[in-house]
Amino acid sequence: LKFFPNKDSFDYEAFINVVQTMIIAQDILIDNSGYPTELIKENSMNYRPLGAGYTNLGAVLMYLGLSYDSDEGRDLAALLTAFETGVAYLTSNELANRLGSFKHFERNESSFYNVLNKHASSVSKLLDKTQDKFNNRFPSIKNFVKDVWNKITAKIQNQELFRNGTVTLLAPTGTISSLMQAATT
Repeated sequence: LKFFPNKDSFDYEAFINVVQTMIIAQDILIDNSGYPTELIKENSMNYRPLGAGYTNLGAVLMYLGLSYDSDEGRDLAALLTAFETGVAYLTSNELANRLGSFKHFERNESSFYNVLNKHASSVSKLLDKTQDKFNNRFPSIKNFVKDVWNKITAKIQNQELFRNGTVTLLAPTGTISSLMQAATT
């Protein structure tokens, strides 16, 4: 909700900065965390999975006057999710360029790229589906999403490395949302 300074704009730059910061912070925490079992520790070190997500989506939809169960509400949620996921993977790529990929990247390279290509294909369909939506309220959102996923597609074609096996996770956020004083969970 904080990224919508008013009902007709979205703060793209702040959103990008927050996603980048969260990915970097979560990656640092992997090496500095305690783990309940040796297997969980080993998995975390080998694949460096992250769990960026969001909260307050319901409040955003209410603030913007969009029904939870409307095509426009679902499409906006999908665009925001695609944007966050894309920025997170680009940040993971930047980290890999500085620090190296996750340990088993080479072993999983083909399937990893396959998953990212499926994401990119779904994003392309979403952009086609929403071609005329949001042009008045958020005219740049589709351009930002398209740009991010075009960059990821180019990195796949260049067989570039990624630091993290996964970067996002849309988990239930009830407790965390309450602690953050979010309007919705």
